[in-house]
Amino acid sequence: MRRLLFPATVCLRKSLRAIRAVAVLLLLNDVVLHAQEPTARDTAYLDSVFRAHRYSLALENGRLTGAGARFLLDASRDAQFFVIGESHYVAQIPRFAEALFSSLHSDRGYNYYPVEFGPVITGMLSAAGVRGDRARSFALARKYPHAFQFWDDEEIDAFADIARTSTARSQPLWGLDNEWGALHALDRLTAIAPTAEARALARQLDERARAIESTRPYAIVDVPRFISDADSSSFEALRAAFHPAAGSEAESLLDAIEISNRIYLLDRGARRNEITGYRSNADRERYMKALFMTQYRNARRSGDTLPRVLVKIGSTHGGNWRSPTYVESLGNFLYEFALTNERSSFHLVVWLVNEPGTYWTLADDPPYLPLARVGSTSEWAVVDFRPLRDLWYAGKLRALSKELRDAVFGYDAVLLLGSGTRGTYEQLRDH
Repeated sequence: MRRLLFPATVCLRKSLRAIRAVAVLLLLNDVVLHAQEPTARDTAYLDSVFRAHRYSLALENGRLTGAGARFLLDASRDAQFFVIGESHYVAQIPRFAEALFSSLHSDRGYNYYPVEFGPVITGMLSAAGVRGDRARSFALARKYPHAFQFWDDEEIDAFADIARTSTARSQPLWGLDNEWGALHALDRLTAIAPTAEARALARQLDERARAIESTRPYAIVDVPRFISDADSSSFEALRAAFHPAAGSEAESLLDAIEISNRIYLLDRGARRNEITGYRSNADRERYMKALFMTQYRNARRSGDTLPRVLVKIGSTHGGNWRSPTYVESLGNFLYEFALTNERSSFHLVVWLVNEPGTYWTLADDPPYLPLARVGSTSEWAVVDFRPLRDLWYAGKLRALSKELRDAVFGYDAVLLLGSGTRGTYEQLRDH
């Protein structure tokens, strides 16, 4: 029997076919438009757009000054979360974060500083007697050099300064990543062990970690890592001996080293061409979000009804995007979370503009050359990305590379940091 169709159904199907055809044509046009080789005129226009939205910025006596400082403060007006997507190991970025936090704290009520460190070490830095104390913060860094994922003078200075500035009733420094080392956690577990058996197991692991983690070179080099090599069954046995109560300090310490160990082992597997890389990245990003929410709830319980937070995290994690590792980023989570509170988030990526051969520079990467040209090797500048989005959609930015396009849509602005240098170790060396 032939199936009869109502006229409305036939029209609907014709309309859907027409819509699909138009969508395909638009997509093809878009691909052709943005795949065209840019002309000199296209490049000049892109440069002019970047320059039109460029603001000078300077750091003077610990304060941000210039039009860029006003721009950043205005951008934070409705932002519950301000995210710095950093380039790691750059001396000037923690200093910038210190100055920005001071401004956001006094003008906007920001009180918290999450970073790409483990929750155990930031808890120690936030503890009474250490919080805001520069000498004790450095003493902790010298005692546990592997606990600090990024270990240099500027990072520790920033921790002490920001913790001292914050008036938070709860922890001001939040660790949003796996632990880089284990000795600091194992020392604490040894001290609070509930039984002789638990203490003996904790001490055994502690001694193994101490042999590896007591020292660290004053340079960025590969070093032996206890937490990424330790047999995970050792941590399982330690948990069984402690039998920690839910919500206890012992449970949080064991969680931190076990989760860190698992993520590192998955990453090592990926480096051996095992199919574990995606899971390592996905687990890590999920852990970051869980750690953020733990501290956020603690801040709420302490009486802060709408915690305002300055996050400093690697640029892969800080963008409002599906990151280059194909995982929904922490930055994307913060953007959506702020919306649920009827607020916004602001995302700032930081890149270096240096003379060729000096540390590293954005100009070494051809897709980013148009942006590097707007920067200066001796000054700082902020470029607002947001006006570029409509222009790109309208097909006006043919010289915008895919890499730059991703940044324009993942971040709201970029800080082009002239004369960026490697972090120093002078204070860490000073005993």
